[in-house]
Amino acid sequence: MTSCYTNILSCRPGDRIALHAASANGPCTLEVARIGQERDVVLRRLVVDVGDHALPARPDRDGCDWPVAFEIETESTWRSGYYDIMLTDSNAQTAHHFFCLKPPGNGPLAKAAFVLATNTYHAYNWWGGANAYADVTRLMSRELALPAAMGAATGILSTQRPFAPLIVAPPPGLPRLVNLR
Repeated sequence: MTSCYTNILSCRPGDRIALHAASANGPCTLEVARIGQERDVVLRRLVVDVGDHALPARPDRDGCDWPVAFEIETESTWRSGYYDIMLTDSNAQTAHHFFCLKPPGNGPLAKAAFVLATNTYHAYNWWGGANAYADVTRLMSRELALPAAMGAATGILSTQRPFAPLIVAPPPGLPRLVNLR
C-alpha cells in the first residue's frame, strides 16, 4: 500500500513542503494539482524514490516518522487555493494528501476565503487505528463492538500520518458540486 503525508497543511508561494511517503511498490510518480472548477496540474515528477517503511506501534497517536521522500517547492506563479498531492505506485495504486496555498503577503487580497476544517479532518482520521471517537480499524474488522471501540478512541492524534481514504480523495466518478461564482 502507498501512503503519504506532509509536514504542513498550508504555506505561501516559495515555501517548501516535505512529503513523507511509504510504498511497497515504489518508485512512485507524483502529481500536484490545484483543485477548482478544473484540475490544474502544476507539478509532475515521474520518479520519486519511496521506501517501504515500517509503522510504529501507534501511528494514530505517535505519527509515522517516515523520511522525506520529496520536497515540493511552491512557486510564485501558483494561484492560492487547495492543492491535491497524488502519489501513484508501480501497481497504479494512488495515495492522496493536500495543502492549501495562501496568497503572497499578509494583506487581504481576495474577496473570499477558503476555510478547511483541518482539526475536524484530523479528529475523524482513523489512519493507523483510532480517531478521536473510536478505534475504527478494530471496529470495522469486528474485533471490537461499538461500545468497546468508542472506549478505545485516542485522546492524542498525530498530524504526521496519512489521511484515511475518502477524507481527502473521493473515488473517481463521484459527482462534485462546484460553485461557479
